[in-house]
Amino acid sequence: MMKSFYLFTTLALLGIASLPVAAASTAPKLSEDAAAVKGHSRITVTAGKDLRKEELKARAYCNGGYRKELHTQKSIEVRIRNTGAETVEYKVSYYFIGKPYNGSNQPEIFDRGVKTVSCEANRNVNFTAKSKELTATDRRITSASPREKNGLEADGYLVCVEFKGEEIMSFCSRQGEKYEQGIRDRIANKHAGKDDKDQSEAKE
Repeated sequence: MMKSFYLFTTLALLGIASLPVAAASTAPKLSEDAAAVKGHSRITVTAGKDLRKEELKARAYCNGGYRKELHTQKSIEVRIRNTGAETVEYKVSYYFIGKPYNGSNQPEIFDRGVKTVSCEANRNVNFTAKSKELTATDRRITSASPREKNGLEADGYLVCVEFKGEEIMSFCSRQGEKYEQGIRDRIANKHAGKDDKDQSEAKE
């Protein structure tokens, strides 16, 4: 009992026991209108029919070499629910993410799109978005040479919904703050003209 008392007293003197713990928040504060719309808006994103096809393009039987191609494509089904009393116009931006076929952990935006949708009160609005097709290669010149993998493989997506220029909700295919923040940094760099790897263009 006395040990606990002395420990608490020591911590209090050091200013540790009374320090408040606050959760870090980097999200900008929404306007009153945007916050109200966010309160009665819901988003659901599910994976659509994806393409993943591997083709053997060449084989050199004499030396054990080969060349393969991997074709991948992503599609998503987006549903937005408006439970409010008025029609709302949403701006939906979606980003398709590719991962390097060689296994490195550096996701890149390989396709993107923007769609403006109007959702009536207490209704849903649905649409499908499909990425362009990616082609990655896997080859080995001889059986003794190293395996070479190049290109991107379609991996995931990020969907962001805005109301009058303010982001009110989002959905990322892969959970994890680090992954999503990496994609958002790429988006910010793209808008600032700093990302040379992201060559995608927004399409309506």
